[in-house]
Amino acid sequence: MPAVEFDADTVSEPIDRSMLEPVDSSPHSDASDALGEPSQIDRSDRFIPANSSSVMGASAWSMAGYGVGQGLRLVNNMALSYLLVPEAFGIMAIINLVIVGLGMFSDVGSGPCIIQNKRGDQFEFLNTAWLVGAIRGAVISLLSVPLAIPVANFFEQPSLVWLIPLASLTALIHGFASTSIFSLQRHLDAKSLAWLEISSQAIGSACMCLFAWISPTVYSLVWGMIALAVSRTVLSHRMIRGYRNRFQFNRTDANELFHFGKWVFVSTLMMFAAMQVDRMLMGKLFDIGTLGIYGFGLAIATLPRMMVDKLAFSVLYPVLSSAARDSVETLRHKLIVGRRVILSVGSAMIIGVFCTCNDFFQLLYHSDFHKAGEICQWLCLSEWIVVLTSTSTQALVAMGETRLAAKSNFAKLPTTIIASIIGFQTGGLEGFIVGLAVGSVVGHLVMTLSLVQKGMPVVKQDLLTTVFVFVAMAIVVMVQSNEWLNWPIRYAISGLIVVGFCCWALYQVNQYRCSEKAIALADDSSAT
Repeated sequence: MPAVEFDADTVSEPIDRSMLEPVDSSPHSDASDALGEPSQIDRSDRFIPANSSSVMGASAWSMAGYGVGQGLRLVNNMALSYLLVPEAFGIMAIINLVIVGLGMFSDVGSGPCIIQNKRGDQFEFLNTAWLVGAIRGAVISLLSVPLAIPVANFFEQPSLVWLIPLASLTALIHGFASTSIFSLQRHLDAKSLAWLEISSQAIGSACMCLFAWISPTVYSLVWGMIALAVSRTVLSHRMIRGYRNRFQFNRTDANELFHFGKWVFVSTLMMFAAMQVDRMLMGKLFDIGTLGIYGFGLAIATLPRMMVDKLAFSVLYPVLSSAARDSVETLRHKLIVGRRVILSVGSAMIIGVFCTCNDFFQLLYHSDFHKAGEICQWLCLSEWIVVLTSTSTQALVAMGETRLAAKSNFAKLPTTIIASIIGFQTGGLEGFIVGLAVGSVVGHLVMTLSLVQKGMPVVKQDLLTTVFVFVAMAIVVMVQSNEWLNWPIRYAISGLIVVGFCCWALYQVNQYRCSEKAIALADDSSAT
């Protein structure tokens, strides 16, 4: 894919830092540095924060925000499991499938483009991206209306005719969210983003539980989604003082957005099909209640991968994008070092979930959902492969090679469909999940080959971490299924394995922190 041409002169003009005043970043106040009055600086020119967080600081805040947000979701799900039946969650899984699918079908990569583009701090560029996002949200909402009828007929759920258009309002609302979210990601201001995540999730979860208590139907889940979307959109416009999106269109900026996003569109389209094909197939192969229980197990199994996605996109991707503008050698070094830290954290989380998910569902959820613990363990196999792929994808996108990133999902989709159907016919639900893992492996192999061709060696790193993770999983299975061992010994062995992975993750984080300090000291010495 040809490289995007940028006007370097428009991003290299000096700016008076005194025009930027810092503000408090609490959840109820503006969260980054402010622009001065229009007489002092042309607000259509650019946004540049006075301070950007360090990589380690951004990582810590990303993990904290994600962790608290997921904690709120877990508490919300536990409460809802006592208020609603599994069938309600099965119907909601289909609704999410349609809304997320429409979103990915129309994804032009505005967010990644803002982070990666050299002109991503200019308000004209940001406003054009915001306008594109608003139009996209409106289109998604409109398309859901005629799509609802065939989806309802396919899954034999008449209520979807009304539920899908109602839920699609979330896409319309999210379309008007401020581009400040991506500007903060570009400059590693993860603290403000963490407050946004926590605040909006708290509001959405509270509304969802309240609606379910008043009216225990699937409609309560949909209205809760809408409440979350409204809160996130409103709060996003309060993140940075002086940062106001407005309707503005620049043809050159739009061309750059679509040029960057054409393969992002293809990649996300294929990624949606590859990641959501399990729910599409389950809606036909299994009853709607099993789909709801599967969704609960999947929600826990995906926690480590979603954390890695958060770190990879919010922290690793901006770092790699900056390194790609420097040199291939710098990009290679940042990729290997960054992946080492993120994979160590991801592996510790995967093993933690694998060891505890059965007891977690047995103790905290309604008996209708206890089967989700076993499902969660099986899903951890494929989720680890997706963790590896997620961190690798960021390097290709940072280099502008979104076409190569799409190839991985092209390979993954048909393999997943074939393998999961064969697995279902031979091994039921467990075989179906193993088929999903086979598809993930094929997709990751294609991604790895693309990286190696670009001079980014990740094979050794992937093999070593995968061997450690799968050996640990095998030991846990043998220990937990051994009837000769009493429960204190079983829990002690599983706990030691989790602690070992956590210590490894902490060691890698500490090593990275020390190396960053050494580099900073060296830069200070050379400057003086």
